[in-house]
Amino acid sequence: SGIQFRSLVEENGHMAGYQADMGDGCWGALYEEGLRGHLVRYQAELIESILLVEDWNEYQIVAVDDYVLQILNGVVTAELTDSDGARSGLFGLQLHSGPPQEVAFRNLCIKELES
Repeated sequence: SGIQFRSLVEENGHMAGYQADMGDGCWGALYEEGLRGHLVRYQAELIESILLVEDWNEYQIVAVDDYVLQILNGVVTAELTDSDGARSGLFGLQLHSGPPQEVAFRNLCIKELES
């Protein structure tokens, strides 16, 4: 699953845009769903050292102008200056289709930042 931001809804109902990835083999990665794919890849050793397996994890996403920063449990996992990326768009929470699964979010806070 993941956290979509600066995204749009495609005709098929799916979101396209930046995604802060969550889940096995992708925590901390920055993906552009429906467009360019992986922008910053999963870093296995780093994630294994900071991921809380049976507890809540804290994700912070900062997006100002062409700059995107992702912080997982206080550690930077993705940082990108992206002149080709969207500067605005929708926010969404992702649950993949397929077999039954569960994803949970809590204490969400969205703050508009000045450039």
